[in-house]
This record gives sequence, C-alpha cells and structure tokens, in this order.
Amino acid sequence: MLQGEEETGSATAHRLYPSLSLPQVDLWLEETGYFELDGTQRMLARRETELAASWIDAVIRAANAHGRAVVRHARHLNKAFGEHRCPFLTHLAGAAPYLAIGPNDPRSKIHGPDESLPVANLGVSVDQFRALLSAAATRG
Repeated sequence: MLQGEEETGSATAHRLYPSLSLPQVDLWLEETGYFELDGTQRMLARRETELAASWIDAVIRAANAHGRAVVRHARHLNKAFGEHRCPFLTHLAGAAPYLAIGPNDPRSKIHGPDESLPVANLGVSVDQFRALLSAAATRG
C-alpha cells in the first residue's frame, strides 16, 4: 500500500484513519526516499517479514544495477511531528513491514518553492518501483 499523506499532523486524518477498514498490508511503501550526494541510496525499512524482505532485495538489486550502493536503516521516514503526531505512523503503519524509496537527494529542496527531483535518480527509482511491482506480482 502506497502512503503519501506526509507529516502534516492533519486533524482530519487523525479522525478518519482510525475508522478505516484496511486489508492486510504486506508492505507499506513510502514514496519519498533519499539518495546521498555520492549516489548512495538511504533505504528505510522496518518490520521486515520474509515476503517483504524478498521484495526489498529486488529493490536493492535494481539500485545495484545502476551502480548505486544501498545503505539500509531500520526506521521510518522522518516525520516533522514525530511518530505520535503523524496520522500515518499513529494509526496506519502498525506492525506491517515498511519501506521508503524514491528519488530525492539533498538538492531536491523538499517542500521548498523550488522543489525539484534529480534526473539522475529518476531512472533508478523507476526501475526500483518496477522491480517491486514485479516481485509483488509473483508474491516472491
């Protein structure tokens, strides 16, 4: 399940999310990942199951095919309001596996008036999303 709500601390999301009836989530996917200036991807992954780990391995192989190193961190994407203020982390993430990947880097100026995405990272990210979808389609 793709999560793009961001870290707004939205009062509406805090009211709505607890009432949602969601199917079992095999992997929460955060669309905002991060690449360091040297091209290394900082991948955030938590609560990996055997199935989710196989999908994450496919994502890593896709980055490696582009000559990119991947450093895994066992944490969520930083949320401006913290884990108990972010509606997604408070009400939805739960015990499901979690992965954050995407094309941002320090030059992206996230949430700035001149926010941009680095072209060099877009191809890597596209191939990672394709690898994840392919792995998920075969459930292994």
